[in-house]
Amino acid sequence: MDSRLPPDSRIDPPALPELRLVLLGRKGAGKSAAGNTILGGVGGFESGKPTEECVKRRADVAGRRVTVVDTPGWEWYYPLNSTPNWVRRETLRSVSLCPPGPHAVLLVVRSCASITEDCISEIEEHLGPLGKGVWEHAVLLFTRGDELGLASMEDLRGLLEKCRGRYHVISSFNQRLKDVGDKMLRQEDELKNMREREVKRMRWFF
Repeated sequence: MDSRLPPDSRIDPPALPELRLVLLGRKGAGKSAAGNTILGGVGGFESGKPTEECVKRRADVAGRRVTVVDTPGWEWYYPLNSTPNWVRRETLRSVSLCPPGPHAVLLVVRSCASITEDCISEIEEHLGPLGKGVWEHAVLLFTRGDELGLASMEDLRGLLEKCRGRYHVISSFNQRLKDVGDKMLRQEDELKNMREREVKRMRWFF
C-alpha cells in the first residue's frame, strides 16, 4: 500500500509568529541603524542620511517574522506645530504599514541627549496624534550606549516612567547584533502578547 500523500494534501510548515515594530524619534537619533540591528544586520535601512518617508523591512529573526517600520525624524526642539506636515503625516502612516498595528513603538533616543521637561513635552506632542494608549506600547531604545554616563539617570526618570520602565541600550555598533536583537525581541514578546489580548477586545492605541 502506497502511504505517500498526494500532492494536494501536503502539510505546509507553520507560519512564524509575527512581531511588528515602529521606530520613532528625533533626527539623528540612530533609528535606521537600530532597525538594522533589530533585523540582525540585514534590515536594509539606509543609515547616515535623513529618512524622508516611512520604510518597511522584514526579516526572520530568532524564529520570528519581524517587521520594522522606520520613520522620518522630527527636528530637535521643534514643537509639533512647527514640524513639517509631511513628517507628521508619515508618523501617522507608520502604524498602518504593519497591520493590524504595531506590537511596540520604539522611541529612539541618543544616550547623550539631555532629557529635559521640555524634551519630554516635545516627545509627548509628537506621539500625541497616535493616541494616549501609545505609551502602553512604548519602549525606550537608547543608541550609543557608551555615552549613557553623560546623561543623569535622574533626567531620564520621567521618560522611563512614561514607558513603564521598558528600555534597551545599544552600547555600540560593534556590539554583537544577534545579542542585541534577541534581548529586544524577548521583551517585545511581552508587549506582543498584551497587544494581541487588546486586539481580541477591539482596543486600539491609534
